Amino acid sequence: MGDLLFALSEWLRSTALVEGALWLADTPISVFVRDHFYVIPVLQTIHILSIAVAFGSAMMVNGHILGIGRIYPTLDDAVRRFTPWMWIALALLIVSGLGLVISDPPRELLNAVFWMKIILVVGIVLLSVGFQQAAGVARRQKSGSARSDGGAGLRAGAIGISLLWCATMIAGRWIYYAPV
Repeated sequence: MGDLLFALSEWLRSTALVEGALWLADTPISVFVRDHFYVIPVLQTIHILSIAVAFGSAMMVNGHILGIGRIYPTLDDAVRRFTPWMWIALALLIVSGLGLVISDPPRELLNAVFWMKIILVVGIVLLSVGFQQAAGVARRQKSGSARSDGGAGLRAGAIGISLLWCATMIAGRWIYYAPV
């Protein structure tokens, strides 16, 4: 895995992304973020708290589907309660993440682990949209059931989203340690 990450980082350094990252690093907003000591910790705090809310919300719905720690009687109740929080937190994650990228563009944009994290986040968003639609169909089909949980597909989706979130959080931590 280390050789692959190194090769990807080498390839990234051979692209036009280098000039783009250096240009972005010289923009007034990037200089502002770097020069004001409080901005990066504030962005990191927002990012970490948003991860907690998004991951926690996803786990509450996934836990209900998987039969772990159900606190709401139906899947519909769990989805209505937690899904809006997940999307709000995901929006905050994107905004704070962009701020963190702006703080040190070469370190982020030329880092293979960063791009792995971005791919994982896109996967989470796409799978979550599809998952939310599938959960809605399952809820409508089982509207008479007091404990509609969906079928094997929903359970597989719940596990998949949970694993993607874990991989994304791990990649987020590894960004700092990856060679650039």
